[in-house]
Amino acid sequence: MFAIYSKLENDYIRGLFFELMVFLFDAYPAFKSKVQQALLRGLSDKSVTIRQKLIGFWSDQNRLSLDPVKRLKQVFSELYDPNEEKQWLNNAVYLLLHVSSHSLDFEKPMFDMPLSDCRFDPMEFKEQAYQINRSQPLTPLFTQASQLMIFGS
Repeated sequence: MFAIYSKLENDYIRGLFFELMVFLFDAYPAFKSKVQQALLRGLSDKSVTIRQKLIGFWSDQNRLSLDPVKRLKQVFSELYDPNEEKQWLNNAVYLLLHVSSHSLDFEKPMFDMPLSDCRFDPMEFKEQAYQINRSQPLTPLFTQASQLMIFGS
């Protein structure tokens, strides 16, 4: 059924389809697993309005926790669908980052002034330090190989 509605060009009809899916998801637990796949696909719909409505649907605290750690666990355990694997990472990251929109500082600017008004100085690198360390192995400290070299000599 989703294959038919996802190919329709009319955003209004696709929007009605997703409203029906939301209703079925909430009202009939027996349909939850079947409808969930369509609701997850809707997060990648070409219509911004549909995507925003479905982000709001999934971001409701009755579905996904506002605690980022719990939400991460829920995204992995409840929202992963092997059939939607191509879009899953994009949707998961968006749903995880959406939690930050509930922060009091969300609308606060990150910097005191626009970056276009800032003065940037070039950063200088000492090439000699780079040349000296260039051929050293990247073996992490305290691994068995490094311990053998220390105690074996």
